[in-house]
Amino acid sequence: MAQWRSDLDKDRDLAATLARLTTVYLADQDRYRTLNELYMAAAHRPELQRLARLWPDGLLALLEPRIGRRAANAVTVFFDGATLHALITGTPLSTDELTDAIARLVADGPEQREVGQSAHAGRTPD
Repeated sequence: MAQWRSDLDKDRDLAATLARLTTVYLADQDRYRTLNELYMAAAHRPELQRLARLWPDGLLALLEPRIGRRAANAVTVFFDGATLHALITGTPLSTDELTDAIARLVADGPEQREVGQSAHAGRTPD
């Protein structure tokens, strides 16, 4: 999480930075498989829930001051879904796909309207 904080502090393009960090994270299949296994175990063993919440709570705390609670929660949930998707399909989302999705999720955040708009500049509407 410290590396993520450092990178987010250095780069103003939050969506692209998060996408790059997520791509690096998803390159280590054993790591994200272990995280998902911990989530599943915590669903059955309440004593593991605190440990299982460290990553999502940490990501939420990292993002909330930058993009607001609602957008930070959306990005955190998306991250969990992206890791599960990679685990199930064996193919992580591309950096471009991640950047686009994250930019859309943060577009309504008060500090990120500019990021969301710049991420979609020059694109035609879907």
